[in-house]
This record gives sequence, structure tokens and C-alpha cells, in this order.
Amino acid sequence: MMKKYGSKLPVLTLICLVFLTGCVSQSDYDALLAERDALVVERDELAGEVEKLNGDIAELQAYSKELLEEKDTLTTQLTESNTQLADSTATIEELNAEIEELKKKNDKPSSEVAETAETVVETAGNTISEAAGSLLNTAGSLIDTASSIAGSLLGQSGN
Repeated sequence: MMKKYGSKLPVLTLICLVFLTGCVSQSDYDALLAERDALVVERDELAGEVEKLNGDIAELQAYSKELLEEKDTLTTQLTESNTQLADSTATIEELNAEIEELKKKNDKPSSEVAETAETVVETAGNTISEAAGSLLNTAGSLIDTASSIAGSLLGQSGN
């Protein structure tokens, strides 16, 4: 009931005083009007704060959505890098098997076998380096995004 009649309480008090006593002093009347005016100002300030907070909530929700989309993108990139790394590992294993086969054919590697082995080792090394670099870059981005999300969430909970 207080909530329903809260903003009208000073006016209701004034009406009751007039009916009970027949009149009210000017100072009582002025005090009630001042109290009413102060309550109106307070109500308007609170309404402004609520509006600002609603705007802040909308901004944070949009930012959270962006972070989730970025996380999904980075997760996809990480998965692709892992696939590339697995493919590179398979290629290296194939090349190592080829080297072993060449070694078996020749107890003493000829210069041709040695050159082929060097080429295979060099190709394998390059493939591993590229895959590892890509994987590290993606993992770094994912860690940065996770840190950003954690910071945002901690910032929200602090407010």
C-alpha cells in the first residue's frame, strides 16, 4: 500500500489534516510541498539511473556476444591447426618410412639415397615448423581471448 500511495503521501497527509483540523498552517503546508518536491526529484534521479543501467546492460550483452563469437572463431582455427598438425605428422611418418625403406635397399647409402634422405628430412622439418607455428599462433589468440573474457566477466561481477 505504501508503494501505491508513496508519492501521494504528503498530499494525502495534507488532506487529512484539513479534514481533521479544518485548516493547516502555512508552514506545515510548505513543508509538505517541499517534501513532495524532494520526492519527485529523487524519483526522477532514480529513473535516470535505471535507464543508464539498462543501457549498460545492453552494451555488456553485445560485448559478451562479440567475445563468444570470437571464441568460436578461434576454437575453429585451433581445430584446423590441430588437423594440419596431424596431417603434417602423418606426412613425416610416411617420409621416415621411405627413408627406412631406402636404407634397407642399400646398406651403404649412395649419394643419391643420402640426398633423398636429406630432402625428406628437410621437408619434414619445414612441415613441422609451419604446423607448430600455426598452432602456437592460434593457441596464443585463444589464450588472449579467454583472458579478455575472464577480465570482462570479473569486471561485470565487480560492478
